[in-house]
Amino acid sequence: MNKFFKFFILASVTLSVFSCAKYVDVETPEEAQEQNSKLTIKTRATDDAGELTDDKSEVSYPVNVYVFDDKEECVALMSIASEQEVLSTELKAGKYDVYAIAGADENSYELPTLENATKESVITLKEGQEHKDLMVANDSADIAAGEDCNITLSLTRKVFLLESIKISNVPDDITDVNVTISPLYENLLLNGDYSGDNGKKTISLTKSEDGVWSDECNTYLLEAAGNATIKISFGNESSEVKTYSNEYVDVLKANRKINIEGSYDKASFTATIKGTSWEEYPDVTFDFNESGTTGIEPPVEPTPGNVPEVGSIYDDNSIVIRYENEGNNTVVTLMSTEYKANLEFEKDNQEEAKIAINAAIAEFPSIEGASAWRLPTLEELKYVSESLEVFNSSLKKNGKSEFVIEDATNNYVYYYSDGNDIDVYCPNLPDDDDYSLSGGAYKIFRAFTTMTINNN
Repeated sequence: MNKFFKFFILASVTLSVFSCAKYVDVETPEEAQEQNSKLTIKTRATDDAGELTDDKSEVSYPVNVYVFDDKEECVALMSIASEQEVLSTELKAGKYDVYAIAGADENSYELPTLENATKESVITLKEGQEHKDLMVANDSADIAAGEDCNITLSLTRKVFLLESIKISNVPDDITDVNVTISPLYENLLLNGDYSGDNGKKTISLTKSEDGVWSDECNTYLLEAAGNATIKISFGNESSEVKTYSNEYVDVLKANRKINIEGSYDKASFTATIKGTSWEEYPDVTFDFNESGTTGIEPPVEPTPGNVPEVGSIYDDNSIVIRYENEGNNTVVTLMSTEYKANLEFEKDNQEEAKIAINAAIAEFPSIEGASAWRLPTLEELKYVSESLEVFNSSLKKNGKSEFVIEDATNNYVYYYSDGNDIDVYCPNLPDDDDYSLSGGAYKIFRAFTTMTINNN
């Protein structure tokens, strides 16, 4: 199955708990229990396979660790300042939740204290400070009386790194170039959630001798709160400002290193976002113009000039899902912009289901140059559901029916066929869940088709 983005979080590991017996001394009143149990905490990075290693180089320091008891009270606050340190604290027997925030030092952040810490405490950036390489982790442990419990915390990165911005071919009369990224999350919580969705970051570029406007930012930022807009502003001595902006779908996420490269050409503007390790990520190119455009992520291969763009509405009744190059031809997969529900047939009756599906297909307008409408395959449905923001953004913008997977009370189920029989798939639930083949308001038929375009 193709995905726009496949990645692996380098600094995230499984959390291991050793020798943590599930026993509490119930005969001794809690207030009388001695703190004769020890909790020892370590941090580790992972290798490419996600296994714990002895290499701590990927961990951000300091690591501030908060221990909460079963009454949600913070009973211990510790800090690991370097990779040589191992934390240890004496506790009463009982159940504890351990939360860690790494990379947040007291000079740059307002950190919760032992007295006021909660699992939802906000890690606030101090005025005038820049974000650091923030990571979080949490786990729980049952500590038995008089015994030691050792846990190894896995840390997950919660920021992306904006490494550089470069803009070339800027007109000679331009005196100021600024790049603004929004909306970004504003704060990180101790439990790893984000809060606030109106954050933004503006970078002022500097012109070099070769005429390229750039900045080696190396700036950590909390990830985008939804689809990110990147706005590039040109100013001149007459105080005239021209702005070029575009929306990016599912790009500025945590654990990515981002580089933005742009080139101006008359009234248009082309920019490329390049992602590198930590996480593998393909380059994405977008066009900007003075009125602003909406960006849709392209496939891995460049789109041939006569092939409609992925995410675009084609012939008013279909949306382009993807394409594959086959020799001199390009095979384009299309999905209907509307759907059918409440199909009527006897439950689990394949023959009646096929009749109902064929009747529904007959109601969809044909697409010029495409084959007849058909049921999607399971792989095609998964492909769409995993890239939902891309396609729903275009469908909504063009007044078409979105690909809905749930509402306040129900999950939606979609018909598909990988052979002769018809089956159903729920994008919001595990594949092994068993659903009956039946009609209903939440059983949806989206038609698919393909067309072949000659590239010559």
